[in-house]
Amino acid sequence: MTEKELVEKGIPYVIVCSDGKQEVYPLEPHSKTTIITHQGKVDRIESNVSMKFKGR
Repeated sequence: MTEKELVEKGIPYVIVCSDGKQEVYPLEPHSKTTIITHQGKVDRIESNVSMKFKGR
């Protein structure tokens, strides 16, 4: 999905620039997103989805 499409749909996203390249990553709801780097370059992007529970 392109940045323009994400903006039009109201989906949150991050733009990551590394090694002269730009990537757009949509953020998943209720998740923790971690950007892992190695020697100053982006190695991978991890998204850990968590559940939200309502209290009793």
